[in-house]
Amino acid sequence: MKDNLEKMLRNALTPSEKPDSWLNQNIIHSVQKSQTEAEKAGMEVAMRKSWMKRMPAVALAAVVLLSAGGLTAYAAWQYLKPEQVAEQMEDQKLADAFRGEDAVRVDESQSYGGYTVTLLGLLSGKNLSQYQSGSDGEILSDRTYAVVALENEDGTSMKDSSQEEEETTFLVSPLIKGENPSRMNIFYMHGGYSSFVEDGVLYRIVECDNLEAFANQGVYLSVTNTDFYDSDAYVYDKKSGEITRNEDYKGLNALFQLPLDVSKADQKKAEERMKKWKNNVDGSLKLEAEDTDERNWDMEKLQKNAELIPETVETVTPDKEGYIHYEWNYQGTKSSGEYLIRGVFKDSKTVILGGSQTNDGKDLIEVATKNEDGTIQMEVYCEK
Repeated sequence: MKDNLEKMLRNALTPSEKPDSWLNQNIIHSVQKSQTEAEKAGMEVAMRKSWMKRMPAVALAAVVLLSAGGLTAYAAWQYLKPEQVAEQMEDQKLADAFRGEDAVRVDESQSYGGYTVTLLGLLSGKNLSQYQSGSDGEILSDRTYAVVALENEDGTSMKDSSQEEEETTFLVSPLIKGENPSRMNIFYMHGGYSSFVEDGVLYRIVECDNLEAFANQGVYLSVTNTDFYDSDAYVYDKKSGEITRNEDYKGLNALFQLPLDVSKADQKKAEERMKKWKNNVDGSLKLEAEDTDERNWDMEKLQKNAELIPETVETVTPDKEGYIHYEWNYQGTKSSGEYLIRGVFKDSKTVILGGSQTNDGKDLIEVATKNEDGTIQMEVYCEK
């Protein structure tokens, strides 16, 4: 530790080359952030205390000696850089893009629910990756990439998928100011991710459609230890459109403000993209039903060849916009989602909404029944 620390100090205190382009951007962003925080006294301040508790006194003193940007310098020293994360993913084109002038280094940490999350960097643009993303036959080339590092606060190593499916219990999702996050999150933004564990740290690159058009509107990045959006983790103010952390939430619910380039904000483009995303929301119910139909389930077959799971039965009330929220957990298989009920009960009061499978390959089928009072009875059946 001492040798590494001395080496770090020598490198930091002996300038041998001009600063990286991301450093200038990071300083500008820090000034802008300070001004914004002064104007918005109620805005949440990033949590940066957790690593100090684990850091030896001599190391803490050394970091203070690093002068300007000390906290950022520590984060850069502690974690892989965004370009290194991309290289580990074997995406050299994206790694090179993260070394460019358009990339933004953030290095902001927050600690909640026993985890520390650090937003390392952000990058948006066209054709940045050597791997193509697509949806319904369409190539999605205009993307936003965010790189995060996740750690256990107690210092124990994060698990990778070869040991335990720990990485699947985290959801990293953009949220947009003015949009209900339970109905507009990464699942509707053509999102995806890649991840790996190194030296006990879980690194994840998250991608979705380009978010720069919403720069003036405001974009967040949420991180939870769930595999779906948990509406209890955040508070959405319908009047102001603001999204904030639920301070009483017991799990991980980090929330970052994304430093998007406001010069690239485009209201018309943002409206077009939002319309496309909302079409994804409206179409999701139909797609789930089609997936279930492929397994040839109907109500008659359901009664003969499947059994009701009593603990999944729940009566829910649609909100003013016609959505219901339903979640269940059966023998390790979890599901949670928002359903748009409009137009579902055309020919029958009971319909099959969608399905999944148990670990041993049995079908799990979600069924909805419309009651006389307008409530919806939700239940799940398991294939015999």
